Amino acid sequence: MRRADWVRTAVASIALMAAGCSANPEPSIPSLQPAALHPSEAAGAPRATLLEKVILRAEGPDGPMLVGDGGDVLALESGRELLVLSEPEAGADGTYVRAWILPSTTIWPGDFVAWVPATRRDGRPTFAAADAPACPAVATIATLAPLLPADRLRCAGSQTLTFDARSWFAAEVPSYDTDPA
Repeated sequence: MRRADWVRTAVASIALMAAGCSANPEPSIPSLQPAALHPSEAAGAPRATLLEKVILRAEGPDGPMLVGDGGDVLALESGRELLVLSEPEAGADGTYVRAWILPSTTIWPGDFVAWVPATRRDGRPTFAAADAPACPAVATIATLAPLLPADRLRCAGSQTLTFDARSWFAAEVPSYDTDPA
């Protein structure tokens, strides 16, 4: 290759690189504005707060009492929150509902499903209806993550949500565990 051809090739290569670099060297970053939420009209699973201490059942209103790992009968104290998952069904001691016992960072047990007395034999209710939390105005990880899965579904519905997830380390892949997926 002659020197003139080599120089022309080098100049052409540099010109192509310069043209490619001058277009827009930074990748476009999508808008960081969170999506507005449009909550559905559906109320979702009703919440309730226990009015008194109750003993739980395992397999239905007439099923055996629910016991823990140590063999102790599981009971919930007054004030515990739950989501009611079924209509009341008659049992020997009153009516029962299938309910999800909401998780708690300070009280054990929690985060499981059991049969909870809805009324005593004399008709006295064991829990009172509680209001669901208000839906946030915008969808961010900070606003949706603290909600229970049923409330996230009620607030976001079938709306498609995209979150801006950035990690500190370039090689790290961010991941989040949220329900509903």
